[in-house]
Amino acid sequence: MLWLSIDDVIAIACNSIGFGFFLIEGSVFCSRPWFNWIVGCVGLGTWCGACFGCLLLVIFRLFELMNMKKRFEVILIH
Repeated sequence: MLWLSIDDVIAIACNSIGFGFFLIEGSVFCSRPWFNWIVGCVGLGTWCGACFGCLLLVIFRLFELMNMKKRFEVILIH
């Protein structure tokens, strides 16, 4: 959950502040292609990271529900 919160803060900064700057300035892709590309890549990367984090949370919750801990225990015979 900490990862998702950090990821969301970065995504909000890219989507709100970065593209808000473009809107206020009135710039388009052709006026600042590299900056626009970098902000877009960071925004896309944070979205992919949030999706991956949510999938990990789902997998962990499923393991807790199915009690996978017992299935992976090693049975020691003395």
